[in-house]
Amino acid sequence: MNDISKNTFSSLQIDSGLLFYDIQPEGIDTAGEFRKKLKAYLEDGENYLGITDGGIDFRAVPEVSVYKRDGEMFHSETGCFIVGWDVKLSVTLMEFSPEIFKHVLPNAIIDGQEANVESVGIGGGGCRSRTPNIVWVGEMSSGGLLVIELKNAVNVDGINFVTKRNTENGFKVGFKAFADENSAKPPFTIYWFGGE
Repeated sequence: MNDISKNTFSSLQIDSGLLFYDIQPEGIDTAGEFRKKLKAYLEDGENYLGITDGGIDFRAVPEVSVYKRDGEMFHSETGCFIVGWDVKLSVTLMEFSPEIFKHVLPNAIIDGQEANVESVGIGGGGCRSRTPNIVWVGEMSSGGLLVIELKNAVNVDGINFVTKRNTENGFKVGFKAFADENSAKPPFTIYWFGGE
């Protein structure tokens, strides 16, 4: 089957993306409206983690449990239910700064020092630094935006980077999402913002 639909070329995700933290896509109606909101974040330098390169790796896998009756599988419209989600977003970030490292390393803290030198250290304890949300934004060939929001995100992959001469260098991170306690809602939302 080599045919493609007439909408294929307007439904492609193109170019690099942007990664933000603690912003709210909910309640926005158009790509243009969301772009204005993102522009304000970029101008203020707030809630911005950097540009991503090389695409993303996103997974949202439900954990399903099946009812049984008398030891036999019980198949009906309500015969199975979702008991949890395995949700992860992996990207390559292209910008390096103490503020970015602070937000991508669990429990990281920034220590201000002399001569404009800052160091990023790691505190002890559990993953107290869950981010309320991580939001990746990608451009669509139609001019719209594809937006993936992860709730209660923790970078479970740490950071891994190797710099090379005469090339753009980045580092990989992998954010895992966690559902709110006692909540049946999945810990992610995917938005498509069409139009300008």
